[in-house]
Amino acid sequence: MSAQPLGFVEGFTRAWVGVYTAGASAPVRAARLDEIVSDLWEHRRADSERRRSEAATASDVLGRLVRGVPADITWRLRTGGLQMQSKFVIERTTGALMVMIVLLTIGGIAGSPPVGSGEPYFSEDFPGFVQQLDAHARSLGLTFAAGAAMIAASVLLFSTFRSHGTRLAIASAGALAVAGVMFVATAVAGVRLHALAEVWRDGGVRGDTTWLAAASTANYVESLGILAVFAMAASFVTVGALIARGTPLPRWLGVLGLVGAGTVLLAMPGLATGVEAFWMITMLGVLVLLAAIVVTGGWLLVRGTRPLAGRGAAE
Repeated sequence: MSAQPLGFVEGFTRAWVGVYTAGASAPVRAARLDEIVSDLWEHRRADSERRRSEAATASDVLGRLVRGVPADITWRLRTGGLQMQSKFVIERTTGALMVMIVLLTIGGIAGSPPVGSGEPYFSEDFPGFVQQLDAHARSLGLTFAAGAAMIAASVLLFSTFRSHGTRLAIASAGALAVAGVMFVATAVAGVRLHALAEVWRDGGVRGDTTWLAAASTANYVESLGILAVFAMAASFVTVGALIARGTPLPRWLGVLGLVGAGTVLLAMPGLATGVEAFWMITMLGVLVLLAAIVVTGGWLLVRGTRPLAGRGAAE
């Protein structure tokens, strides 16, 4: 396996440090980044001395990153919280992240060579997949970045909409955070699939142990991806419901989000039946949902939310 996936993982680990230390003082941010960079270097050196593969190291680092997210957030809160008290900055950053999420998601999906999780799809796709591992490595980086952006956006989404509807804002932020974790987990599983594909490419045959392990991992990757999309749709159903009440943003933005996210949530369970119509309806819903996220994010980026009028934040 090339060193590229490990480079992506280390780069996004440093990027995540930048996200959760946002608003802290420069010395605190620098000290935290130095600590993490040093830890990454020690991890890489120790694995190199043990002659572990780059794939195994990348998988370990990703796993540590995912498991450490709660501790990172706790550490940040103990150093003074987000310290982002400007409504302008919060709303514009939320909008920028929403647009970024869509771009990264599309890039991760479109850039990955296909590999079906069931038969005969896996047997048809896998030999071609192992010849496009560089493209797959890039898609893993984009998928991981999309997950990290969702986790960061969940905090800012709550800050943006809580005064317009606290319970809905909590539900939406929580679902988006879950979606982000699912995207990151998909990338972690993708690293495992990448490693298996490279091993098989170097001398495997159809049906051997590596082939079967790759088939199982491909199924796991697909399942995580479906759960991630479902959680993202759940998040924007609540955002759409909040906006559709006409409080923070134009009502038509909320309706667009409700139509897209609602279609995904209603059609996705039908995918288990194998009926192609459910797949088409789900994909249509995903396209509408992504369009709604981009437009809503763009609106926040350019214009922000409306001020509360009269009734306040009560629900």
